[in-house]
Formats: sequence, structure tokens, C-alpha cells
Amino acid sequence: MKTGETKNCKVMIKPSDAKDKISYLSDHPAVVSVNNKGKLTAKRSGSAKVTVTVNRRGKKKSTWMKVRVTGSSSGKQENPPSGGDEKPSDDQNSEAAGTPIVYMTRNIDSAGLMKVYQALQWAPSGRVAVKLSTGEPPASNYLDPDLIRELVQSVDGTIVECNTAYGGSRASTAMHMQVAKDHGFKEIADVDIQDAEGSMEIPVKNGSRLSVNYVGKNFGHWSMQRK
Repeated sequence: MKTGETKNCKVMIKPSDAKDKISYLSDHPAVVSVNNKGKLTAKRSGSAKVTVTVNRRGKKKSTWMKVRVTGSSSGKQENPPSGGDEKPSDDQNSEAAGTPIVYMTRNIDSAGLMKVYQALQWAPSGRVAVKLSTGEPPASNYLDPDLIRELVQSVDGTIVECNTAYGGSRASTAMHMQVAKDHGFKEIADVDIQDAEGSMEIPVKNGSRLSVNYVGKNFGHWSMQRK
């Protein structure tokens, strides 16, 4: 591809009427970005690995392709860094030094959120739980479903929450699911109330105050992965 050029990923699904969920991820969005429709945009010279994941009834299969970007589609030569070699970015310097990297965006919208996520150059595997607050009616602060829709759906996430211990409109599972629906969360993803079937115990090793932690029973359905 040439800098500034756009192309569409073509994914062949059989049967053609299958309602599979397809997600796309670039490991170097500063070189090649990809949106949730599979549209590739060449940003600057370099190469990027674009991963395509197909989710069919909870079973995921992935493939990837290497995309190289050279020159400019307009015919204009890109300005190379001084010395003729590409300088490492601040992010690369930070990673090499082992120091934390902070990602931020001034665009508080779905596109801005996706750019921050793609900058991590990491994608979750297996079942993905998205923990957030569904919001306590009648007036409380909670995330706008339209803000997080693309991100949640790109990882095929399930929204997870627990019933409240202080009463209110989310103290029972039926009431809580109604709130999740009223606030628009059930429109963007499945919702799992963790303690709908009771609770489970997690031992606390060497705790100074607690020996056990009680969590929703459905917590056991989700594996914990760190990277």
C-alpha cells in the first residue's frame, strides 16, 4: 500500500448468510489503521500485522496478514527523519526503558476510545468480560453505550455487573436487568449479573483482616488472564 491509500479487507464466510461477528486489529495503527468494517488506511511507511477474528457462536478463529506501506499515493515523497533512518517513537523508547506508557486522547468519542485501545497492540482471547456500572436510577453517572459500543463489540465482550448490597433499583437480578435495558447496555452486548445464582468464595491468602472474599457465583465462568 501507499501512504494515504485505503483498502477493504475481504473476508469470505461460508455459508454466506452466516451471522458471524468479525473483528479487526492492527498491531501498528500508526502505520496501518483498520476500522470495525475492515477498512485499512495506510498512515506512514512501515509494516503492520492485521489480525482478523471470526466469532461463530462463541468459537473464535483468527488469521492475519502483513501489510507494508511505502511511498505516497499522491506521488509526494515522505519526509524522512534526519539521518535517513526512522527514529524510535517515545512509546518505543519507553518500552525499551521499561517505564510505564500513558495513553490519552482529546477525542472523547468512540473513535478516540478505539485509537487508545489499538495503541496497546494487544487483544484479549477467550471469553471477554467488560466490567462497568450500569448506573443507579433515577440519576447517576454511567458510560454512554454509544461511546463504548464499538470497543465492546470489537472484543465480543459481555458486560458483567453484580446486584447492589445497599438496596435501590439494582438489588435484585430482575430489577437490575431492567435497568441495564433502560440504560441501553443490553442493546450493545449480552449482560451477565454475576450473583444472579448466588455467590462463591475465593480464599484470601495471608490476609490481615479477611480469610475469604465473596463474589458472584458466575465469576467462576470467567478465567483471569494477565499480560
